[in-house]
Formats: sequence, C-alpha cells, structure tokens
Amino acid sequence: MNGSNRFISASDKSKKLPLDIKAVLIDVDDTLLDFDRSSALAMEKCLISRGYVFNDEMFATFKRRNKELWHQVEQNTLTVGQLLERRWNIVFNDIKIEIDGVVFEKDFTDKLFDIAVPMEGAEDALGYLHERYVVAAASNAMTNQQTNRLKISGLHRHIDKLFASESLGVGKPSVEFFEKCLSGLNVDRRNVVMIGDSQRADIAGACGAGIAAVWFDHKKSGETCDDAVATITSLREIKELL
Repeated sequence: MNGSNRFISASDKSKKLPLDIKAVLIDVDDTLLDFDRSSALAMEKCLISRGYVFNDEMFATFKRRNKELWHQVEQNTLTVGQLLERRWNIVFNDIKIEIDGVVFEKDFTDKLFDIAVPMEGAEDALGYLHERYVVAAASNAMTNQQTNRLKISGLHRHIDKLFASESLGVGKPSVEFFEKCLSGLNVDRRNVVMIGDSQRADIAGACGAGIAAVWFDHKKSGETCDDAVATITSLREIKELL
C-alpha cells in the first residue's frame, strides 16, 4: 500500500494522522518557548531601566496590539519591519507613556534575544520527537534571535534545522514558506506534520501547502480547529499522537 494513503487514529481528541511521518515542523513562540513570559520579562527590564513601573495592564496592552499587528503580517497587509517600527509607539500611545517606540524596540529585541522560557513539557516532547523524526523549527521571526533563544533554552539539542521567515524571505501562513521548508528538509509533504499554536499561521498555512497539522491549544480555549488533524492542549500529548 502507498504510505501516503495509510493513516493511524491519534487519540479520542484527534482525527487522523499519516502513519509514515519522516519529519516534524514545529513552531517556536508559544509552542516551544513561552513568548508571553519571555516578552514580559524583556518589557519589564526595558521599562525599569527608563524609570517606569511595569504592570499587568501594560503587558496586556502589548499583547493585544502585538497580536493585531502580527495578524496583519499574516494577511500580507504589513511587513515584519513595519511591525517592529510601529508596535511600541502604538502601545505607548495607548498607555499614555512618552517613549520613543523605535528606540525601545531595539532595546526590547536585544533583551528578548537572551530570554527563553520553555513551554511546559517542551524538552521532553522534543526529545521524544528527535529520537524518531527529523525535527525542524518553523518561525515567523529573526533567525539569529530564535537560534540563540533555542540554544539558551537547551532545546536546540533536539532540533535539526531552523526555518525562520527572516532567512526565507517569506513567512507563515504563505504556501511559499512551507514549500521552502519542504525543500530544505528534502521530504515529501505527505511525510511531514506541522505542530503549532496559531490556527492561521501554523495550521491553515500548513494545510494550504498540503501538510498535516496538529493544533497546540495551550490556552485550553475549547475552540475547534477544522483544519487540524488533531488538537492537543499539552505538549505531553505528543507522545500519544506520534
């Protein structure tokens, strides 16, 4: 039987997964690394150095605005460069703080470069995957930043390749991003699974390229993701799936 037509039921939470998996693509921020905790630490350090007291309301504003801007990037109505240039000025306008957002962005990015908080279960899940498949990180971010953050987290030991939008010249959810990943892996799309937390960038993007995708609903939202072949709420569930 042709391997591309063989499937295995993953669990009672899943639909079906291809049996003959050879490689796994996995998102970085909010899948392997906790972006909320990492960015909160970086933001706090930047504000304290400027004499401001960091609070949850400030961070909530950043999260909301950052999510909105990344959504525009995914829709190709904004570039990553424009996002980095604008986001802090928008945030500071909202919270009524007079700080140069462009200068703050550089400071924030520099601090985030050296902060990496792994998601719960990431080390164990990656180790399990790496023993069985080629593992590649797939990220809409800067190459050097993600390389360093994965290294200081220790997760790099279980990752064979990193595909970052900065290096590829295109980001998720574009089909071209995933095509370039497949080319770099030299693996048929029918033998690849994508794991990520973003329904649009990771799941819809992978499905658009003909790649099976597992949605990581780490917030336990209870939402459904029709494009995903499976949904997990903990990285520990990966062992039950693959």
